[in-house]
Amino acid sequence: MASNPDPKPGRWILPLVIVGMIGFTYLFVNSLEGSAVNGQGNGADTTVAGGRTTTTERGGNQGTSGGDGTTVPNNSTNSEYVDSLRAAQADLDDIAGDLNQANTDWEEDGVSPSDAFNAAADASADWAATVSEITPPDDAVDTHGEVVESADAVAVAAAEVLEGYQAPDDGTLRREAVEAFNDAVAAFDRAVDATEGGQGA
Repeated sequence: MASNPDPKPGRWILPLVIVGMIGFTYLFVNSLEGSAVNGQGNGADTTVAGGRTTTTERGGNQGTSGGDGTTVPNNSTNSEYVDSLRAAQADLDDIAGDLNQANTDWEEDGVSPSDAFNAAADASADWAATVSEITPPDDAVDTHGEVVESADAVAVAAAEVLEGYQAPDDGTLRREAVEAFNDAVAAFDRAVDATEGGQGA
């Protein structure tokens, strides 16, 4: 009868089970840590609701993607851009109001508009320079070019109002220049509206 070299073969089972449990635990913990890194390392939280996926970057920018793959811009850059355009519109409203009031006072009451026209011409030039310094987001570069062009036209028209007032005629040049100025203001507003529409504002 052959002798058993190991009288207690079952004594190796428990150590093998323990080693297997340690290895499984190690792999399980590593897989959990890997999932946490993948979800947080890119700084994004994703929520799915109603067929739309909204991703929030921890840097502050947000975008919404529809089921058709389109992306609707909704971030701070676009919001700040639209706010800058609206502020420019408000400033232009003030300039235009002063210029038109001075023109009316001259027409109806004979109050010299010289100082007001000079101030409007200077303010319009400074205002147009400020508009040109506004930085648009990538998806508004083309339409912003039209905004800048219309702002420059406003500044040119304001200077021509002053020239028209100083011209030795019966006031026709001044009246035409004021009308052209108001047309330029309206064109600027339309350019801003078109750009804001592209931003989903």
